[in-house]
Amino acid sequence: EVPMCLMELKCALNQDIADVGGQLARYYEAVKPLAASIAEEGETIFRQKLELGLYNQRPERIEAMKTLTFARDIARFQFVLVLVDYNPNSLMLNLANLTQLPFADQVKVFFGGFAMWQQNVKPLIAAASGK
Repeated sequence: EVPMCLMELKCALNQDIADVGGQLARYYEAVKPLAASIAEEGETIFRQKLELGLYNQRPERIEAMKTLTFARDIARFQFVLVLVDYNPNSLMLNLANLTQLPFADQVKVFFGGFAMWQQNVKPLIAAASGK
């Protein structure tokens, strides 16, 4: 069984980013009574994509993917906050505030974008070696 994953995408310094904790809390409450049906629909779509051959994986990986089921319990869901081109020096988003969410252990934060910030830039050799 794998967790259902829901994502919220924020680009650059969108003014809504200051209240993303409140936004995630509202999403959680909206999803909570529908968690099982949302997971079931996600699993159905996943299986359709498998049947259509839309995943380019080794045959043994495809066989393993066919055995996956999506968790129906909201406590197993993952909420991913994707920050694209977010200025890490900005004070608009206080990630520490997100730790106060009752479901904070279910929230993951992913930073992505155009590597505009020094801490996101790696030399090719280091990036290729995973360092």
